[in-house]
Amino acid sequence: MTGLLVGDASTSPSLRKMEALGESNVFGQGEVIALRTHFPHTSGKLASWDEDIPKAFVLLRNPMHAIPQYFNQVYRINNHLGPDSRAPFTNEHAQSSHDAWIKWREKQLHSQILLYRRFVSFWMEKFLGNDANRIYLSYEELMEQDDVPDEAIRLATFLHDGIQSNTVEMMDMFGGSIDDHSIAETTTKAMVRMVRLEDVPCLWKSVVHHHRGVGDEYNYNWVWSQEERPYLPEDLMAISTMLLELINRWSRHQRLLNILSKYHREVYKVYLEATASKSDDDDVVIEKGKQEVSEVQSIDLETIVDIQALPEVKPSTTTMDKSFHIFQASPPSTGAIFLTNWLVGVFEPNADIAYMEVPEQPVIQNGHAINIASSIVTKTNYLDLLHLYKKYRPLFDEVLFVVSISSVIDSVGPDLHDLCEYKNVLCIDSEELVYNNRDELIGVIRNLTNKFRNRFRYFFGQGSEWLSFDKEENSLLRLEAMSKAAADLAGQPMEVMDNKFGVFGKGGTQRRRLSIALPGGGCEITWPQPPQKPFETAYAASYPGCGARMTWNLVEAITGLWTGDDWDSNNRGKRVVTVKTHYPHDAGRLVPWDDEINRALVIIRNPMHAIPSFFNHIYEMKNHLPVHSQRAPVDAWIEWRDRLAAIQISRFAKFVDYWMERFLQLNDNRIFISYERLTDDDMGPEEAVRMTRFLGQSEGVTPIDIESVPCVWKAVVKYKESLKSNKQQRRRLDPLHHDSQRSGPTERPYTPELLSSMSEMLLNLIRKWGDRHLRLLKILEGYQNDVAAAYLATTSDSDAAISSLRDVSAEQPQRKNFHVVLACPDEMDCTILSNILVGLFEPLDAYVSYMEDSSQLLVRQRGFIVPIESSVVTMTHDMNLLALYKTIKPKFDEVYFVAPINGVLCEYDNVLCVDNDALVYSNPDGMEDVVNKMANRLRHHFFEDPSVVSEWKLVVALNRLVEMESVRVDGKQASLLEEKFGIRSSGAGAGAGAMKEVAPFVTKDKAPLTINGKTYHIFQASPPHTASTVLNNVLIGMFEPDAEYSFMIYNKERTIRRHDKDVSIDDGHIVTKTHILDLMGLYKQHRTVFDEILFVVANRGISPETRIDASLCQYNNVLCVEYEELLYSDDQGREMVVRALAQKLKDRFDYFFGDELDLMDGNRLKNAVTRLAQMDQATMSLADQPFTFSDNKFGVHGGHRHRDGSEMRGSSAVESQHGKLFYCGGSLGLTRKEFKYSTFGLFLANSLFPEFEGKVEYQPGQPLFNTAIPLTDDTVNQATSNDILIMHSHQKCEIYSLEQFPGRQLHVNAEYYDMHPLHLLNPNGEFTLNYLPPGERSYIIGPHEDTRHSIRVPYCSMKLWYLHKTRPSESILPKIIDTSKKPKNTKENFLLYINSHYVEYRERAARALSDIGPIHTAGKCQGNFEVRPPTKLDGSPEQCEPFEEGLRPPSILPVSTSSGRDGQGQNSQLFSRYRFALVMENNADAPGYISEKILDAFLAGSIPIYFGSRFVFEIFNPKAFVFFDLAIPQQALNQIQFLEQNPAEYERMLNEPIIANEEVLEKYFSWDETVGNGSLKQRIRQMMGLQGSGASSSLGY
Repeated sequence: MTGLLVGDASTSPSLRKMEALGESNVFGQGEVIALRTHFPHTSGKLASWDEDIPKAFVLLRNPMHAIPQYFNQVYRINNHLGPDSRAPFTNEHAQSSHDAWIKWREKQLHSQILLYRRFVSFWMEKFLGNDANRIYLSYEELMEQDDVPDEAIRLATFLHDGIQSNTVEMMDMFGGSIDDHSIAETTTKAMVRMVRLEDVPCLWKSVVHHHRGVGDEYNYNWVWSQEERPYLPEDLMAISTMLLELINRWSRHQRLLNILSKYHREVYKVYLEATASKSDDDDVVIEKGKQEVSEVQSIDLETIVDIQALPEVKPSTTTMDKSFHIFQASPPSTGAIFLTNWLVGVFEPNADIAYMEVPEQPVIQNGHAINIASSIVTKTNYLDLLHLYKKYRPLFDEVLFVVSISSVIDSVGPDLHDLCEYKNVLCIDSEELVYNNRDELIGVIRNLTNKFRNRFRYFFGQGSEWLSFDKEENSLLRLEAMSKAAADLAGQPMEVMDNKFGVFGKGGTQRRRLSIALPGGGCEITWPQPPQKPFETAYAASYPGCGARMTWNLVEAITGLWTGDDWDSNNRGKRVVTVKTHYPHDAGRLVPWDDEINRALVIIRNPMHAIPSFFNHIYEMKNHLPVHSQRAPVDAWIEWRDRLAAIQISRFAKFVDYWMERFLQLNDNRIFISYERLTDDDMGPEEAVRMTRFLGQSEGVTPIDIESVPCVWKAVVKYKESLKSNKQQRRRLDPLHHDSQRSGPTERPYTPELLSSMSEMLLNLIRKWGDRHLRLLKILEGYQNDVAAAYLATTSDSDAAISSLRDVSAEQPQRKNFHVVLACPDEMDCTILSNILVGLFEPLDAYVSYMEDSSQLLVRQRGFIVPIESSVVTMTHDMNLLALYKTIKPKFDEVYFVAPINGVLCEYDNVLCVDNDALVYSNPDGMEDVVNKMANRLRHHFFEDPSVVSEWKLVVALNRLVEMESVRVDGKQASLLEEKFGIRSSGAGAGAGAMKEVAPFVTKDKAPLTINGKTYHIFQASPPHTASTVLNNVLIGMFEPDAEYSFMIYNKERTIRRHDKDVSIDDGHIVTKTHILDLMGLYKQHRTVFDEILFVVANRGISPETRIDASLCQYNNVLCVEYEELLYSDDQGREMVVRALAQKLKDRFDYFFGDELDLMDGNRLKNAVTRLAQMDQATMSLADQPFTFSDNKFGVHGGHRHRDGSEMRGSSAVESQHGKLFYCGGSLGLTRKEFKYSTFGLFLANSLFPEFEGKVEYQPGQPLFNTAIPLTDDTVNQATSNDILIMHSHQKCEIYSLEQFPGRQLHVNAEYYDMHPLHLLNPNGEFTLNYLPPGERSYIIGPHEDTRHSIRVPYCSMKLWYLHKTRPSESILPKIIDTSKKPKNTKENFLLYINSHYVEYRERAARALSDIGPIHTAGKCQGNFEVRPPTKLDGSPEQCEPFEEGLRPPSILPVSTSSGRDGQGQNSQLFSRYRFALVMENNADAPGYISEKILDAFLAGSIPIYFGSRFVFEIFNPKAFVFFDLAIPQQALNQIQFLEQNPAEYERMLNEPIIANEEVLEKYFSWDETVGNGSLKQRIRQMMGLQGSGASSSLGY
């Protein structure tokens, strides 16, 4: 072979210096046979074409020697000593290099040890599962003088095999003497010319002897000595520990194990020498090592070569002197994957799951067989624990078992419950592994940890390090990563597996987003999403084997919303439109939040088919087969059938009973779906429409258009047919595939006894529920007929079979096949009568049928012509009843007529004449009375069997009328009115079956106020904080005492809300409250709806913010009252307020009411007093709740306080609000006088409390103007109860105890921690997010939860407002809240990182980002995460250690901060030149805390790369920044790489709005009325018991 070049992947500063000395060559892809790199050491990098390099050989050297050699190289380069490796040891440099080594060792040794470990692990992981493409070489063995150089031969063989790949990566650890023109490089160049292995020894000698030559300037054979490069004993122990950790982790690799074991022996021997413990006997050395070295993973010594002298290696580093192994042995479907990942997270958090099928087969990890001793935890479904114990106990000191159990599926093997009694077995109920959110997951982990500790304390002791907080955190991170991996695989085939976590694809069944309705009834299926607005969840209940998976898919396709199951297997919690369950079958359960679910979709299937389908599922689970892949053999079915089928038959009955009984009085909240009908080619679409209509009745659920439902049904249910007809559709619909792909026998024989039992069960259900639910009756009768036919087929004597079989007709009263004809004269409106009849005799969702052609017995239903047998009730305008009877009778046993007529026809027994004028109602009571009377007449006249018109049928009819009226009042569903209820929008119809429009329907308690034939509406229109809630409840108490509070919102549509729902002004309520003071506009808008509009207004004080224009009070339909008139302090005062107000109403509105309405009526006054007392009680009950809690009836909310702690709301005049502002809080100095108070909070206070004395102003370049009073020991005497103290971040205040301050206190907490831990009786130094200052008049804004004394406000909002006030010329605020004014960066640089405080995850992120592009750093932090600074004694933040010159990666470039950072510490000018800004928080575990960092990036027009509290998603638009999730960092890295490569996508993100939505703007950024109507300001003032807004402000954002 010809000579080939060796290249270098690095472009580090050290390489550039070497190039200047003429020492390096750089070649590109396709030019070299090997590519040298030190990666992942900071002095190396991967080639840009790394993915094209298939092989690697890795050269290792004992780190005890390699690290000093690397230092020698650094020293030589930095001092320009040339390539001679002995130069640092010459007389000229020996002492200086020795001193430099001591200094370098103190700073860098720990980092280099970590890098060595990282180096070895990286190259193991890179070729994990592909070991043949990577070999490890020992530098020491390569340099040994031997006649047979084994290492050189191994290298030659490896290179010979890899030549065809063109390039091999050549890795050496720093200091491996493979620096430049190295031995391996030279050997490589030489050996690729040698085709014959027999020539390798000669070649090796020539190369190695050349490099070992004494006096040669390229002498690579420098040998470490303790004198030249000394180590401290603790340094040697750190190296020893690192090597043991590598041995523990990678013992599966025999060659690497041998190399590392040898290194460890050498290091430990030197350690003993350094501690004066050396013995001349190596055995003594090794025995001492066994006692002192930390234990690591157990290794089967029989399988290891050349390891006799290695200290014993064991699988744990506990304090115990025993090796152990843990089996996670559980049946399928019991949370075993979760439990295994928890265990692995505790004991070996980065390992792949090891799995054992049976003891006779090897343990598999990442697709490869391994020695069981190579792992600590092994997962298995093999449940003969005793067998496992006996087999593996000889290999370990202890064998432990952790088992998850469940009653969902019959267990296999021995009885696990008996084995749970053994002390080395821990059993976990699978229900203990269920969680809905991260907090619950943490609770599950802690519960498991406690159980593990208590169960195995005999083995581990009480203080095991495996059960520390760090281990809980490791398991949490692993379980969260497992959940993400499972989600990522959800759409993949089941054979796709994640080897690390043991999770599989779900067969491509990831659900869909809302199916898009296309023209002509077409559809397109897209992915489902979580609900985005308040919604109602329903159960999707099914007996096992009834197509639950298919129904799940269909629901998601119809609604576009997530669905879940009772075990929360997809971790969606409550955010689902339906919850799949098999309850009360053992395979299902009710969810923990069952009381919140009031609707159910129930799917049933003939039990004769459902039970075998369920058995097939059990068979798959027991045999570890993919779901819906294999039917069980017939003999397996028979064996299971004979044991358990009878039990399943009884469980089917219990299933039906439960779902009937649960909704016995709410039948319209439950729908039965027949699996057979749903899958039928003809009836399936209709059944899917029923399902769609039912789902659409749930709050917050908007299903696909009805006309597109058949398309969706075909795509989901008839998947195979879709594939045959449309190959392109296959690609689009494939992930929705649900069809059973089971192969295997279909025969499922039953015994006659089982079929007879099944028939009897169905008959009992028919008897029990047949007269309560017509659709269920028809379904069950069909099933019973099928079962009866199967029974007959299994018996030889048909006569005997018939006589023994008890069929439906023998057990039920004989029912006649009848038809009801409503004969309505053409001039009459029979809408109510027809809908009562349809409700009594047909299902709730039936449509009115009209006689189309009596001669052919055809009727029109929903626009289709169908036979008359399709319905029970038919309406006609043909009044020739005799002719109709003769025509229709041959089809039915009986024909009954109902007609709103009088005359001779009424004498016939089968004709019921009714008074149509009597069928009217104006409220629900009247409606119910009409239905009851009609039902009684039908019973008396036609039906002897009371079950024909049962009480249940009355409920159906009443619900139908309610639905009809609600649809008609809504007026938006004309087609539904006409087709279902027979109401034409045009009024009286002209054709057959047309119905006349009926009068508007209103309920008794929703009738408008009507006096002398005129309708009235009252607006309680008042400014905020004028006791308007008191006034409103008095008015409601007088006119509609039990009504809920209605409020008109200040928006464009002026929406009226009641009980969180939009309502119409004319829905019958009488009083509407609003803060809209445009009385003239309100009058003009609603005068067309009512005859008269009246206004009652509360005024307060003299401020224009709390009074309306006085001229409006002169109008005769406006009554103005003063705030003071609405105050009271006791029961007597309450009565006086009501009486005085009633008198004012009577006097003012006498022109309208006259004598027709007595406002001074005793009952009316009593109602108002009672309601007001109830309002006060509601206020008291909400006093300690957050402001967001409200009472929908009275309009009061949380946070209302009794002003002196005892008075009732609205009870007394508010104390004077015009006090002074005090302030304190500053950084703690060495003495009490060496600090200044922060004025930060005063800028917020001036906006919040403008009426208080104490102003602060700042103009850039000008001194601070401040008239607020600093709180000191002297000034505290000036304070009164009317004053407010602004306290900054719980910092130091001169006054010893703030409780001396007599007024209110507002603590402005800008941080997530308490900067002065002894402040305010906080001796434990709690974080401020958990700490509230004492005192009834102390309040706080910051990262706290909302309570009656605190409001959550992120610091970024405070800082934005502060900048807005202190830099008015820069228009700071619009840049954030107005997308059109959003800044843009210059895009000239990739990324800027400005930090000096050391946070390891932030440093790691910076290093990872430097692989994408060159990052600029403007602080001490440079991504040097390996060097952790020492903890400061004064508690101040640790400062980053910058890279030493020559060691910093070339893609990390420091820049000057002398310009670009303004006097207030803002980074906006610097960030403005960068496309991205790394702005991670110092603390990621502070909920509610978001610092100014992300704000700085946004203000500069740079895209933030952020990590911190997930509260950020509530504040800022997730599409406007990159969230660097530490659990899945690659996701953010991929996103940033994508944005860098796609400028259009980057520009799209740059143009996204910054704030999440308008509600966020109001809730968190509205410090005064110019933003969001000052909502935040009002919340803070109300929390503090301050009324009004303090002063008026102009309208703005």
